Amino acid sequence: MPGADNNASGVSILLSMMDILDKLEIPKTVRLVFLDAEEFGAQGSLHYAKELAGEKIAGFIHLSMLAHD
Repeated sequence: MPGADNNASGVSILLSMMDILDKLEIPKTVRLVFLDAEEFGAQGSLHYAKELAGEKIAGFIHLSMLAHD
């Protein structure tokens, strides 16, 4: 995978989202999560999902390879 497309594009969006969300008053908790080891069986996602077991989640946005094609 091209490095900037695979990882850096999603990271750049999350960093921008941090800056924007910091200025807003949102009544809910918003978590911006950077995951690792996704190329090896989605290990980062699996671990995080286990940590969230039982929590009420309204939704999520998956950012991966945003600059692809």
